[in-house]
Amino acid sequence: MTQIAVLADVHLHDVYGDYGFAGVLNSRSGQAASVRTLRDTIRSTRAFNESYFAVQAVLDDLAAKGVRHVVLVGDYSDDGQRATVEGVARILARYRDLHGMAFYGTVGNHDTVQPFGSHQGKAFLGPDGSATLVTSDPQAAERTEGAVVSQAMRGLGYDESLSLLGEAGFQPQEAYLHWETPFGAGPRAFPMTAEDGSRTLEVPDASYLVEPVDGVWILSIDGNVFLPKADGGFTDASDAGWDALVKHKPGLLAWIRNVTDRARRQGKRLLAFSHYPLVDYMNGTSAEQERLYGRVGFIRRNPGDVTSRIGLDCGLSVHFSGHIHIDATGTVEAEGRRLTNIAVPSLAAYPPAYKLVTFTREAMQVETVHVDHVPRFDELFEHYRREGGRYGAILEADDYRSFLREHLTQLVLHRHLAEDWPDMQGLIARLNGLDLLRLACLGDTAPSAAGDALRAVPPAVEREVRERMSQAGIDARALEALRLEELVVDWYRLRNGGTLAFRDIAPGRRNMYGFLAEAFRLEGDPDSIQGRLGGLLRVMMRYLALPSSQRLEFPARADGRLHEAETTREEALRLQTIRA
Repeated sequence: MTQIAVLADVHLHDVYGDYGFAGVLNSRSGQAASVRTLRDTIRSTRAFNESYFAVQAVLDDLAAKGVRHVVLVGDYSDDGQRATVEGVARILARYRDLHGMAFYGTVGNHDTVQPFGSHQGKAFLGPDGSATLVTSDPQAAERTEGAVVSQAMRGLGYDESLSLLGEAGFQPQEAYLHWETPFGAGPRAFPMTAEDGSRTLEVPDASYLVEPVDGVWILSIDGNVFLPKADGGFTDASDAGWDALVKHKPGLLAWIRNVTDRARRQGKRLLAFSHYPLVDYMNGTSAEQERLYGRVGFIRRNPGDVTSRIGLDCGLSVHFSGHIHIDATGTVEAEGRRLTNIAVPSLAAYPPAYKLVTFTREAMQVETVHVDHVPRFDELFEHYRREGGRYGAILEADDYRSFLREHLTQLVLHRHLAEDWPDMQGLIARLNGLDLLRLACLGDTAPSAAGDALRAVPPAVEREVRERMSQAGIDARALEALRLEELVVDWYRLRNGGTLAFRDIAPGRRNMYGFLAEAFRLEGDPDSIQGRLGGLLRVMMRYLALPSSQRLEFPARADGRLHEAETTREEALRLQTIRA
């Protein structure tokens, strides 16, 4: 039996690292800390500072369980800054030396923001709660009063980053039974051509295959795609994820197909991962969500069906991903074959969790492990309080999960409402569940006219409202106490956590959501407030009906035959392995 932990989107910021800035003295640790602002955190999809404590708590947990192999599916760093990547390397080395752990990573869009390095700058808190820009860019510093220039903030390119993290799978190690890249003994790079065809450059790629334990292969797929610009620099195509990979990295696809074919023929158990999802992660609701929001980032990053089928044709049957900070399981099937993508939630966002993979002779078992309690998660709260600001109950959290749950609430209020519901933000803050039922019983209403419609509800509609509540056994006071803002926050919890969010949504509230979803008719103007709210509620009910993903099992070779790839002599030479 072999166990491998899969961690996603750690986004480590080394709060006690050296960023070339004095920082603030923390009373609990007695050390100078480089603390990102809470203002920035509650507008981000991740908690910046607490990741430092969370990843070490998880590694302590794994060490206690005897798990010695850990996969990092990208975005292991904040934004690839030198001091941050050095902090990641120090932590991994400590657990390697203390507990014999081995790590296997892939680069995410935040680990190598540009393939050959880039400037980075962040706001850090000072002793009085004010913020100071610390940047590697002298020109940016000139534009900001009091800014500090530090090359410790510079974002690393592939060469420097993979050198610092070579022992995280990126370089061959003596203990490996087998290690290879798609490039044989040649440079680790693919030719990339600008969209207008103006120039082609060799761009680094960090993919590799390793056999750390006899019979188990770990396949790390670099999903980053950087396209040269005609006028210099690169376009980061990370938003397109695997859609960009299949378009611009055909050589990588050929190698993946070769690996899965060899794994099948040699009887190897294969754990494949990249930073980006390979199968729909929206539980079949992508069309409904696009109607609600348009092609916002969350929707735009969802891989297309053609892309998923290409992954299937490459022989992949189970693929782990990160990037979206969600817990979701998606499946695509064709011609008796099946590909399952397991999207792993972030350790720095709600809901914090990781996956524990157990290879037995009969199956691959995947268990979800909640990360509710993190020692020292509140160590930096004293600095946030000096910063000031009104951010709800986030500083009253008594455990890590509660902290991230409140972080998501504040993220919804300070960012998602404005981005996803710009024309309904005011209504969402004012309406309650009883208002929603009244709107459901009215005709199509423009969002701008909803207030007027609710002030003059016809008597016949009020009778229908009372009858519906009576027939369903819904208490009017409880429905009126339900704020639309709370419903929307619950939706984002479901979108992030899927079934992992169920324990944060009380059964009584779930019943009210079902009642309201039934009340909104399917026909009508999809752009009316009834169409928008009805669409949201129907998507929510699809998520609330999800089967549990706490424990998954993939029987050995029961997911269908793998792609029978023909390998020519020329391909075999190009794909020759590099052994440690």
